[in-house]
Amino acid sequence: MTADLHTHTYYSDGLSSPRDLVQKAREVGLTQIAITDHDAIEGIAEAEEEGKRLGIRIIPGIELSADISGTEVHLLGYFVRYQNGAMQKSLGELKVARENRVRKIAKNLSDSGVRIRADDIFAQTGKGSVGRPHVARALIALGAARDLRDAFARFLVPGKPGYVSHDHLNGEEAIGLIHAAGGVSVLAHPVTGGGEETIPELVRMGLMGLEVYYENYTLEQVRRLEKIAGENGLVKTGGSDYHGEGGRSRPVFLGSVKLEDNIVEVLEDAARSR
Repeated sequence: MTADLHTHTYYSDGLSSPRDLVQKAREVGLTQIAITDHDAIEGIAEAEEEGKRLGIRIIPGIELSADISGTEVHLLGYFVRYQNGAMQKSLGELKVARENRVRKIAKNLSDSGVRIRADDIFAQTGKGSVGRPHVARALIALGAARDLRDAFARFLVPGKPGYVSHDHLNGEEAIGLIHAAGGVSVLAHPVTGGGEETIPELVRMGLMGLEVYYENYTLEQVRRLEKIAGENGLVKTGGSDYHGEGGRSRPVFLGSVKLEDNIVEVLEDAARSR
């Protein structure tokens, strides 16, 4: 069991560079990892370069937010041809939308008495897409919040002054974008991240897989998701959702969810069949 198929770099809301992430993968005994940054593919090439040097296989991936009947879900794409023109164009548009959203968040927080500027938030980003975790880190840096959990609870969830909804792709658009780039679409963290109730609708849209094995899932939850995946002919995947040490509100470690190599082979076969 040597594969972790859900990791993030500083090209989205992770803390590690792609190169450092690959080095960490080797340290914890992984031989295969998927780079699945939010709305960003810029870190894949660097990871692939380091992976070749260290003998770590990199699965090119992405994590897209999508709206399904008013519910926000996250869709992972595996084995995407990340230089695909349509994908790059869509991701460019999503990046601009994220930046505009952060400017609105900064204004709303400022209007509510929190002295924060958009530049304070952008200073927390790496080189890719900006999101609420970067706002939370800026709030911590300014002394307005104790930690990530506190920042989200007091400022960044619906009903709080720093919450601003953002434009999502709809489910068909997100799945279509992944498939057009030759990838395999997978619903991420359906239990803890929400969206389990959307599985039938997503299957009708062409969903190909389900993240069954995930950080902190109970055995009962895993067994239920395995059953759902089997009934719907979905590939079973999983991963740690690693964002770097201290990158989440609770400790999450790279390789805390390890998959057997044959799961990667099933994913790759699914991608080839497209």
